[in-house]
Amino acid sequence: MTYCYNEPTEFLVKENIFSLSGDSFKIKRESDGQVFFKVKGNAFSIKDSKKLLSNDGTELYKMSEKLVSFRDRMYIEDRSTGERVLTVRKKSILHLPVVGGRTVHVWKGGDDEGEPWLEIKGSIMRKNFKLTVLAS
Repeated sequence: MTYCYNEPTEFLVKENIFSLSGDSFKIKRESDGQVFFKVKGNAFSIKDSKKLLSNDGTELYKMSEKLVSFRDRMYIEDRSTGERVLTVRKKSILHLPVVGGRTVHVWKGGDDEGEPWLEIKGSIMRKNFKLTVLAS
């Protein structure tokens, strides 16, 4: 399956509301409804982690949250190598998600030192957000 396009492509996140497994959802291409990724969460786990799967169910990445931190952090690991490929963190300690959303920064690799690679501003819940590449 191709994941890169030469033109803007819109995707939808569809949460499985009736799932007993927890935070599970699908990521579909808006134009034709084709499922590209599935995210599987586990509501009955002590550790907050999710798995990013391809549309055929192959596990691609593991996403885990650092629960005890001044700033929430999420680490994304390549399942084939175990290497941390992205670190995600809120921009500030205080945020008001109800009033206009928040800003999240993404770093390549296993730490959040230096300039972030990507910035996400807005409210994902309201489907009103902007992704900006900050560094190459």
